[in-house]
Amino acid sequence: ADARISSLEGNHRRAARLASSLADRPPPRDPTAVGEWLQARLLHAQALQQSSDLEGAIAVLQGIPEEVGAGTAARALTVAALGRLLIHAGRYREAEAALASAAEERAGLALLDRARLANNLGAVRYNVGSRATAVEAWETALTLFTRLGSAVERVRVLVNLCLGYKELGRWKRAEEAGDAALAGARELGDRGLACLAHENLAALAIARHRWEEALPHVAAAEALARALEAEGELAEIGRLRAEIAAAREEPEALELAREARRLAERNARPTEAALADALVALGLARSGDEAGARRAADRAQAALVDAGATAELAHARLWIARAFLTLGRIDAARELVSSVRVHAAETTDVPLREEAEALVAELQAQDASQEAWRALDRLVELAVEFGEEDAIPSLLDRVIDAALEVSGADRAFLLLGEPPAVVLARSRDGSPAGSPSSATVRRALSDRRPVTVLDVREDGELRDRDSVREMALRRVLCVPMLHRDEVLGAIYVDSRTADDTGAWAAAQLTRALAALAAMALTRLRYFEAALVQARRASQLEERRRSEKELTALAEELREKNLQLERLNRRLKRAVTTDPLTGIGNRRHMMQTIEATHYESAAMGSGYGLLVIDVDHFKQFNDRHGHQVGDRALVHVTRTILDNLRSSDHVFRYGGEELVVLAPTGDSADLAQLAERLRAAVEQHPLHLDAGSAARVTVSIGVAWHDPDEAVTWDEVLRRADHALYAAKEAGRDRVVVWHPGLGSDVGAA
Repeated sequence: ADARISSLEGNHRRAARLASSLADRPPPRDPTAVGEWLQARLLHAQALQQSSDLEGAIAVLQGIPEEVGAGTAARALTVAALGRLLIHAGRYREAEAALASAAEERAGLALLDRARLANNLGAVRYNVGSRATAVEAWETALTLFTRLGSAVERVRVLVNLCLGYKELGRWKRAEEAGDAALAGARELGDRGLACLAHENLAALAIARHRWEEALPHVAAAEALARALEAEGELAEIGRLRAEIAAAREEPEALELAREARRLAERNARPTEAALADALVALGLARSGDEAGARRAADRAQAALVDAGATAELAHARLWIARAFLTLGRIDAARELVSSVRVHAAETTDVPLREEAEALVAELQAQDASQEAWRALDRLVELAVEFGEEDAIPSLLDRVIDAALEVSGADRAFLLLGEPPAVVLARSRDGSPAGSPSSATVRRALSDRRPVTVLDVREDGELRDRDSVREMALRRVLCVPMLHRDEVLGAIYVDSRTADDTGAWAAAQLTRALAALAAMALTRLRYFEAALVQARRASQLEERRRSEKELTALAEELREKNLQLERLNRRLKRAVTTDPLTGIGNRRHMMQTIEATHYESAAMGSGYGLLVIDVDHFKQFNDRHGHQVGDRALVHVTRTILDNLRSSDHVFRYGGEELVVLAPTGDSADLAQLAERLRAAVEQHPLHLDAGSAARVTVSIGVAWHDPDEAVTWDEVLRRADHALYAAKEAGRDRVVVWHPGLGSDVGAA
């Protein structure tokens, strides 16, 4: 009790001394005394952590024998606390194992402890790169803490959710969580939580390139950390300040990064030290010190790989890639950006993906090669070759040869069937290919999405597999071949080297190859089924079967041929998603509106259409270039998505035009929605490079369909289109609702 009071009073050294007097004794044999002994150990570790002895705190909890308190709530709490300490030490794989163990032993845990465990699991998942599952765990924890009325714990989770939402690109949710965390911390008078909330709000502003908005949060966090004498937090805050200075190319950026590294090293924060080292590399590159920049870059990457901090490694590589770009080492920068793009895609880290894409654009501006066009030409050639094949064995031969070609890998495998089995294998040097990594194949087929590992040493799950170690694999890619909901098989390639040159492009080409192979294989299966039916018909005719039997078989063959024709038509149709914005394309729009129209007539409910046009888009493209124009269109789309209701749908109509389908009861409600979308776009300018911004506005035409009015859905769309032209003629950046006075040609149609 004295130790607990000393800890609450901030006298952590006395608390550690008092707790150790009990915790250093051997574990008691009496089961009723074990809980008290474990609590003493836990209090001892907490006091050591507060005294900046993180490794000592970890050692205290790791020193507890496995059998002591096994299966009890006290033991589960101790193991969960060990997981939290390991998170602070950047030892994420060990932390995940500890928390998983605590979860297994959580029988009998109170609701509060289960909520804390969910919060810690979210932290581990976040640090190993699983952003979406981390947010799910934190949302669960937030619900439990709210039910319990635990204000402090609730604020801690809100701090975490601010960070998680940010990296999923859910800006509004991130800002709301951060503001709520800051308000809650102030209400509680908790300066530590207020410091963390300021840090995360600063990181959110940095991700959105809002430097002036970030600086006050950095200053506030720094003042709180100094008042609390929290040097570990000062290291992270210093790194944020250095990141802002580096983004703005300020002369003091290098010294700020060095100071952040010194603070991190002094406080045993290896992950923060490595991130600061990446910023040091960028600063040295800008000062012309190539040798120093390379040393700092190597130190940063080695430390993060050793810690298994894949998310931090991706961020560090982005800064290092920019350093290499500054030094003119284009190929080295491109290799790093490839690995960052893969990580961002697999973890759905939206800010990281956008930063990587921006850097790719800079690299492409300096690289005049026509690699993309050559890749597209090759895909067209493969599509034609696959289409000409009339037998599955020869098709599979073409597919596996193409897999080796487009991936640049050492080995390629083609798997078919359920469960999938290797039907073809090739090696680049002609030697026996052996077997693929079964762990990679299982992961790809169970998740039904590609698994891309550019360097196995950086993937904690794969590098510990015995089979992977025995094969000495470094780069692995497995892409499922899918047709609708059916898994046809997979294309698997790997290499014993980790040369990242063109790795992103190779991975994308292999994914496209798998899609082409799946379509061709499905076509040939239907074709062979039709041939089987044809042979049966011939055999029936030779045996002089009855005319009725022949007629029935001919009808069956005709149906199979019709199925084959329908499949070929489906394969030739465009996909339903617009590749630039990720929303539904024109074909999908027309189908959805038509279905909604008929449902409206049947149910007697109205719906509305909004046709949205980006104002002066051609002039915007001429002024900023088509790449920035594409970014502007994506920016407008995202803003609209953030402000729609769950029942609304948005599609790309064509060019710079979007269409929103909104089930609604009346035109007034529809007009309010349109005005809200217009205002949201106007209030969110597009942030360009170097901190500048471009104002983007939209004009919106609105048409509401009354279910009692006998008009077709395309007439409703024409009305909205007509209202759009009226908005543009009235000066743009406005909403116009269709009414009969706008034109009898639409109303009378």
